Amino acid sequence: MAQKTLQNLNLLDDFLFGTLLSNEEFGEQFGRILLEIIFQKKFGRLKVVPQKVYFGRNTSLHGTRLDVYLEEVPGEDLLGQASVYDVEPDNSPGTIRELARRTRFYHSLIDSKSLRSGLKYEALKM
Repeated sequence: MAQKTLQNLNLLDDFLFGTLLSNEEFGEQFGRILLEIIFQKKFGRLKVVPQKVYFGRNTSLHGTRLDVYLEEVPGEDLLGQASVYDVEPDNSPGTIRELARRTRFYHSLIDSKSLRSGLKYEALKM
């Protein structure tokens, strides 16, 4: 595959997207702008975690690598209930057919690492 120049990249390019979001100076601001455009609401502080990996429980189970994981930093406006967002730019042809299942799988992996034994389901982040 031919190497692209920076001028030929767009925000659906995994490299440019991940690099921008993981940038210490601009990543949080870019993540906030992106989420505000998508959700049409204001967001406060965000914790940006690029390349978050969830391994399968053993070698026979599928794990995943999230491109960018954004987590709201709880504040007074959230009443302690923060949300998490997995941001996955993907412009590969044919992947739209898999989107619902892929999303369900990613959500289950995120949730499985977010709820400690004995806690009620309301403790899960939104």
